[in-house]
Amino acid sequence: MAQVCDQFSPFLFRVNNLHINTTQLSGGPGQNNLDGEQWLELVRSFGGAKDFCVDGKLVTDILRALGPADGEHITDETVLPALHNIRVQPMSIDVPLWDAAQPFLASRRLSDRPVELQFLCHICNTTFSFTEQQEFKTHLTDEHDYRIVCSYCSDFEWSGYNDLFPEHLESKHPEVAHNEESFDTYFGLFTPSQLGSLLSRHSFLCAPNEIPASPNDTTSSLAPSLSFEFPNDA
Repeated sequence: MAQVCDQFSPFLFRVNNLHINTTQLSGGPGQNNLDGEQWLELVRSFGGAKDFCVDGKLVTDILRALGPADGEHITDETVLPALHNIRVQPMSIDVPLWDAAQPFLASRRLSDRPVELQFLCHICNTTFSFTEQQEFKTHLTDEHDYRIVCSYCSDFEWSGYNDLFPEHLESKHPEVAHNEESFDTYFGLFTPSQLGSLLSRHSFLCAPNEIPASPNDTTSSLAPSLSFEFPNDA
């Protein structure tokens, strides 16, 4: 796909809106995953794109590819230099996503090419900014009957009470609690920010009537599929 895009790059440079979705494949897990360099090759031809819509299953790998390498800053070789907005749908809530987004957004600000990262609820299209991770979780649980469950055992469902999830981690997963600095200052009650941080790192969302499984489990492969829009005068 990257080779085809490269051949048509003079035309694809005029694309304003770029969409990358996923197609389910029958092969084993990981057989069709793209690495960082392959993602760069795939999107480099769309240098004029201003809006980028990405499937939530792919956004972490794409942000890692677009961001700077460790210890490096973005230069004039910035990929997608005209980019203004990235929209993720459905939103993927996991630690790797947020770890990948931070350096990418920071590097774009340093290069005077800031990008706004937005997440769309896949049910009602309510928009959330990059900093509103916990607000999005609350939206899904309150409005769409999603559940927040423990990432390690899937047995615990968070019902909104402040102290139950930290107690669960201490009781069932002491090795996790031991590595959390917030437990060192825990005196019976976590602050909202501490609780939100714990939930962000150690829980995941489970859809209504879905059997909880670790978000890291994969039973099939996903391949990217591209769609894009030219400006009206193209």
